[in-house]
Amino acid sequence: MTDRPAVKPFDRIRVGSIECVVSAVFESNDMFGDCEVVYINSSSISIDTNVRWAADSWQFVEPSGMGGFADKSIRLRPYVQALKNTTR
Repeated sequence: MTDRPAVKPFDRIRVGSIECVVSAVFESNDMFGDCEVVYINSSSISIDTNVRWAADSWQFVEPSGMGGFADKSIRLRPYVQALKNTTR
């Protein structure tokens, strides 16, 4: 098991094959996971959800990757835009 990689807001990470942009980083051992991320789902909807570092890869805290609608959050708009700028 490796230590969680150092990440900061606007960093890009992958959860499996899904490209994400980090929108918040939590303290180690936080009950919500390690980071909040924004990603674009298979229906082209921007989603925000939490991820954790597990052994040697990022994983969604919720196995399905379910989360909120990032486009509806003023706080998350810069992260959604950063993600959209890199995935087009």
